[in-house]
Amino acid sequence: MKSLATIRAIVEELACKNPYTGLKDLPEIPRPEESSIPRELPSLQQIPYVQNVLNMLSYNFLPQTFFCLEKHRSLDSIMLTSKEILAEALPIRCLEATFVGLYLTHGMKGVDRIPLSFKSRARGKSFHHIVLVIRCDSLYGALGLSRRSTLMDKPMIYKNLFELIMEYKEQYEAIGHQLVDFKLGLCASHESHSRKAPCWRYIAVSFVKWNSPLRLTSPHPSDELPTSENSKVSSEDGCAEEPSVLANVSNLLDRYSELLTIISAQYEKCTTPFLHGSTRESHPICLRDLHEMEETTARQENMRRLEAICSGRLPCLVFDVGTKKRAASRSTSKKRIETSRKNRDCNANFRHKMHRNRHEKVF
Repeated sequence: MKSLATIRAIVEELACKNPYTGLKDLPEIPRPEESSIPRELPSLQQIPYVQNVLNMLSYNFLPQTFFCLEKHRSLDSIMLTSKEILAEALPIRCLEATFVGLYLTHGMKGVDRIPLSFKSRARGKSFHHIVLVIRCDSLYGALGLSRRSTLMDKPMIYKNLFELIMEYKEQYEAIGHQLVDFKLGLCASHESHSRKAPCWRYIAVSFVKWNSPLRLTSPHPSDELPTSENSKVSSEDGCAEEPSVLANVSNLLDRYSELLTIISAQYEKCTTPFLHGSTRESHPICLRDLHEMEETTARQENMRRLEAICSGRLPCLVFDVGTKKRAASRSTSKKRIETSRKNRDCNANFRHKMHRNRHEKVF
């Protein structure tokens, strides 16, 4: 019996032999081209062309990936990875498709790009997926890739976030999955070469009703074990079929859509550029990505955000950066004026004393 090392050597030798070497008149493999997107069209009409580019890349069914999957980094770094993906034209998965979607829609100023991630359960295991929600002209759709064609992109026909997410929920149920939760980020920046990291998970909403209709799920997927026991508990305690849960989720998403632009602007103004190895503790906790917090802190903060949003309030009451600078400038100006006034008074007193002393010496 041949050893494992011998078998590997034989496999590697066979893999090095390309059966198409030297053959002529081979059809040229189509490559995704950014130039295939007609940029002269309105943004809404460009979205299907962006999805066509993702479709040409195709889904990667191999056990390994070809590109960096780290998403907690600067947007500029993500754009560089997206360019590499388009240049190499290798198959990708859902996260890389989100990267490329961000890159290809970067110049569409009238388009909001919002990360949307899902967690589902089937056969005692947990599954995770992500797409890029597109909001344009008060319509919603999505860009993405998946093993299942029904969990990929969605056309720009949905009137609100709730309709879009319910469409994904129905498609999950059609393949025997229970949609456990979803997480929404903030609008990605359109700034060129932004050194700030996108916010991938600003709120987390569970369809599973335990203590609250808007129960927080774990912001750290790796902390949740995909056991069959967890699946039994979820199904016994109730899920999103209850109308009250869906009504609460619908209300939450409507309010979140209204506040999303303001919260995203606050995030861009108050967060600092991303640096590898640096902590994000200097950022206001109300603007941090849930993934950046400890699980207990993330649960508490997410619940606070959900309650504020459901009430129509901004979850982050931070002062405008420009206002702070103007206030500090006015304060500095006042101090300078007071100091200058004191100096003038001191100089006047000094001159008066010198003049009086000189007058006394004369007489």
